[in-house]
Amino acid sequence: MKPVSGFSFRIPIYLRGMLMGAADLIPGVSGGTVALITGIYEEFIFALSALFETENLQLFFRGRWRRFWQAVNGNFLFSLFAGILTSVLLFAPLIRWLFNHYPVHVWSFFFGLIAASSLMVLRMAGSHAGRWLFVAAGVVAGLLIAWLHPAQTGGEVSLFTGFLAGMLASMAMILPGISGSYILILIGMYATVLGWVNRFDVPHLAVFVLGVGIGITGFSHLLRWLLARYEKPTLSLLGGFLVGSLAMIWPWKSEGVPVWPGQYAGQAHLWAALGLALTGIVLILGLERAAKQ
Repeated sequence: MKPVSGFSFRIPIYLRGMLMGAADLIPGVSGGTVALITGIYEEFIFALSALFETENLQLFFRGRWRRFWQAVNGNFLFSLFAGILTSVLLFAPLIRWLFNHYPVHVWSFFFGLIAASSLMVLRMAGSHAGRWLFVAAGVVAGLLIAWLHPAQTGGEVSLFTGFLAGMLASMAMILPGISGSYILILIGMYATVLGWVNRFDVPHLAVFVLGVGIGITGFSHLLRWLLARYEKPTLSLLGGFLVGSLAMIWPWKSEGVPVWPGQYAGQAHLWAALGLALTGIVLILGLERAAKQ
């Protein structure tokens, strides 16, 4: 798509950005998947790549900002990220409230999302030599991370930790099927980052966003390189990782260790949990079907 000369705000792209922002708040629903479904995935990847190309950065630092804006499709990126930011600010307080009052229900829904996402990624990988070896390696890696007892969420952390969390979360933002919020759960930072948004903690949010930006710069190129040369093994590894790390999303835990609903100290809400998990599975399968169409 040819960049528009000068500044203009694109409402349709802003609305797509709001959908992506809402998706990135929910583990298992990827903003990349929403971009794919709404028809802007290629433009999104192209604009991100152009943003960090050497010749475009030279335009910026030489003060040729109009040329830079046109080269990186600035109207698209500005409208998209404005929508993402709006959605995050609107919906983060709601998700945090749900976590505080209905933890089993929320984790059950997320469990269904992640389970269906793992199947989706494994189907994308298809058959290839050593497929099950890569899947098994991913499962083992996911289980190891799930059983490492991540740091307690919701507490105060250093600015540097927030920066690293942003870098890690950025790894998943361009891949359909894997969400940045899911990565934050694995490293024990999901509730913490939601708290920063709710309190509008500018210092922590600033370093987190900086980490996301720098992470996209480096990891997006690495992931694209891996997918371009080793697409099926990479997807098999990622799919296995999602399967193994389901232990982290399990709704019923005792001191951080997954337990059966009957062993859970609080009210298990078994039927509600099963219904919400099924809802998450149906949602992901519906998104996958929409993406194919």
